[in-house]
Amino acid sequence: MHEMSIALSILDIVKNEAEKANSKKITEIVMEIGNLAGVEIEALEFAMKACLTEDLVKDCALKIKTIDALSLCNDCLKEFECENLFSVCPHCGSYSSKLIKGQEMSVKSIVVD
Repeated sequence: MHEMSIALSILDIVKNEAEKANSKKITEIVMEIGNLAGVEIEALEFAMKACLTEDLVKDCALKIKTIDALSLCNDCLKEFECENLFSVCPHCGSYSSKLIKGQEMSVKSIVVD
């Protein structure tokens, strides 16, 4: 379950940012994760809850926004939503496309006290 290592990395990031702001408590973490990022959202939420034991992050809310994948067709140059890396272009039927959105994962904001 690589979601546990992701959760630990996220906590390192937010704890470092909270320390820079001289904060005593993190109350909310907001993330964006692409639906093709290779992360099981439910497993990540479970892992995060298991890691939120220190006073700094205890009872911290986790909000995750999923980002739909978007590809650009190399033949007709039109963008389209896709469900996987090998989706066919609905405009021209080409299989030649480039994923331009949907694999990202980022901490968008942290709310601290």
